[in-house]
Amino acid sequence: MTQLLIPAADPVGLPAPPWLLQFLLVLTFVLHILPMSLVLGGGFIAVWTHLTGDNPAARRLVAHLAGILPSAIAYTITLGIAPLLFVQLLYGTLFYTSSILMGFPWLAALGLLLIGYYSLYLYAEGGRRAEGERPAWAGVLSVACFIGVSYLITNNLSLMVSPAGWAEMYAADPSGTSLRLPVQAVLPRYLHAFSVALTLAASYVVLHGFWSARSGGAENAEYGQFVRRWGAGWLSGALALQAVMGAWYLSSLSGQAKGWLLGGDPAMALFLALGTLLMAAGGILLLLAAGRNATGSAWAGGAGVLLGTVCLAIVRHLLENRTAAQFLPAGAWDIRPQWAIFVLFALILVLGLGLVAWMVLRVQADLKGGAAPRAGLGTGAPGVAAGKGRS
Repeated sequence: MTQLLIPAADPVGLPAPPWLLQFLLVLTFVLHILPMSLVLGGGFIAVWTHLTGDNPAARRLVAHLAGILPSAIAYTITLGIAPLLFVQLLYGTLFYTSSILMGFPWLAALGLLLIGYYSLYLYAEGGRRAEGERPAWAGVLSVACFIGVSYLITNNLSLMVSPAGWAEMYAADPSGTSLRLPVQAVLPRYLHAFSVALTLAASYVVLHGFWSARSGGAENAEYGQFVRRWGAGWLSGALALQAVMGAWYLSSLSGQAKGWLLGGDPAMALFLALGTLLMAAGGILLLLAAGRNATGSAWAGGAGVLLGTVCLAIVRHLLENRTAAQFLPAGAWDIRPQWAIFVLFALILVLGLGLVAWMVLRVQADLKGGAAPRAGLGTGAPGVAAGKGRS
């Protein structure tokens, strides 16, 4: 293993059985990608709508998305810490080396995150000023930064499970600036992940249209109809992109990995089939519901998209885990239980998720009542900017 530049296993060992850590990795990763998809895909939709929309309904949608995105990025960062820690626990010897090989770009992700976060607040704050003064450049900069951060994370995780090329990469550039060749390795995986995020964000937009129409009043009904149709357009494009990028990503994998996904590993093949079918069925049901104004079908479609995302996240982990397991040094998964610390983590996790759920419910209640929470400015409800009640 030494010729692959893989460090020796940590003598401390794992604080809990690997299966439990893997379960928590998938669980926390799913919780992370839900707000992350809203930030990445929703931010892209918001900025595009801002630059191309020329009617009050479009401006109101932009205001709504800009208002909730700062809170969404806060959830994304908070919920992203746990899966990153589980990756370090399970695959620390691999993740450590890949992070060193791309050290400067990896550290640059923090700078991009700060710039993107601050730019997003500037974009949201613009909704408090006179109409038309929302700074489009801040939204574009924010989206560009978050695309950069997500690309660098994808790059590191791809590099983590490809140790065969580490020695050659280090010999060619020992300065810590190495990145994988994007077209051959990272770009298909990244674009597939981006298409899933865009699908989730577009599904949210469609459901937001149904929710807004329930508020009553001709203005809300007209707004809800526009948002449903606008979101359906994005959703159809995202589903098509996901199909193309999924096929490209599959074709870019090694023969061994493709064999696992196409039946060599029954669990991978099963979850891949389930994820693909649920995502497609849920998306199509949402599109049909948007055209027919069928609220029940819309929520069922949203549930299908969500369950499809969970299945695809499981496939992602199974593939990454089986690939990484080939390169883990001896003793990497030796167990030295630390149950007291683990129980404390579990309690904090449950309490933290409960607090996040409570905050989300409070924000929803404020939005429904016409208030604009300080963390989510300019929600787009009529009269909100002036502190008025719901129209």
